[in-house]
Amino acid sequence: MKKIFFLLCIGLFMANTVFSQMSINGNAVKKSAFVLNPNKTELLNLADNKILISTEEKEMMAKRRRSRSSSSSDGGAFVNLSFGYGLGLGSQNITGFSDKNDDTTSISTEDQVDVSLGKGLCIKLGLGYMINGNIGFELGASYLLGGKSTATTTSPFGFNKTKTIESSYYSSMFMINPSVLIASGSEGINPYAKFGLVLGFGSFYFEKNSTADTFITIQKTQYSGGIALGFNASLGCSFTVSDNISIFAEFNMLNMSYSPDKSEIITSTSQGKDLLPDYTVRDKQTDYYETLVSTSMSPLPDTVPNQKLKQSFSFGNIGLNLGVKFNF
Repeated sequence: MKKIFFLLCIGLFMANTVFSQMSINGNAVKKSAFVLNPNKTELLNLADNKILISTEEKEMMAKRRRSRSSSSSDGGAFVNLSFGYGLGLGSQNITGFSDKNDDTTSISTEDQVDVSLGKGLCIKLGLGYMINGNIGFELGASYLLGGKSTATTTSPFGFNKTKTIESSYYSSMFMINPSVLIASGSEGINPYAKFGLVLGFGSFYFEKNSTADTFITIQKTQYSGGIALGFNASLGCSFTVSDNISIFAEFNMLNMSYSPDKSEIITSTSQGKDLLPDYTVRDKQTDYYETLVSTSMSPLPDTVPNQKLKQSFSFGNIGLNLGVKFNF
């Protein structure tokens, strides 16, 4: 009996030891399932940071793609508006248009004045499309508000008085300019060049104002009809302001000539009195032809315009344009 009791005590002791060890190992397993050692925690943090950086990079790349796709460097439509001033290019001499000074000693001086009908302020609106980052097309519409070319003649008038005649040429022209656009395709600062044809529709004017003491006469003639034809070239650079807006500056050269089909005196006054009602059609109007056939045996009647040979006038200029461009 004693042996049996002794064996039972030993069995209970061994069972208690086994279960205690299993309990300790179980707690260790549970702890390892929920608690990471410092090395594992550091690796997890590095992985989280790597994912965060990758997300930021993706957002930046998407923004760059949107910026490039909205700019003309990667293609697309655009609209631009610009203004500038052009200096006369290819000025010409017109017979009788000069600065002249006659004095009472019968000595006179005369200086030829060159005429440039292309100089002046120009406002332009352009619509275009870039096929890719380097090649595109533009259709421009511009208005030239020409500056005046003036000549003055002074001469004695009466006793100790002077007669002054001031003559001036100036123009106004609406122009259509289809052109090819070649750009570098660079982001931020994008150099480019444009060249194309120019078609002009408009007129120019000749004014003559005479003042002798208190006697004043004014006459204004308009030259119109026909189409001006020329060539345009520009070299410029655009600067990105935002995803869809950029500003630009460009040097522009226009080489164009114009031969009017007709002219008409539209203003003629003397001391404020209108003289036009006293003019015949032949006095007021002139038609211009490439070839003119006339005979002294049958002069033109006063009811038809006068006839003269055509003359070409220079509308060339070179200048600087500043503007803003909107990309779509």
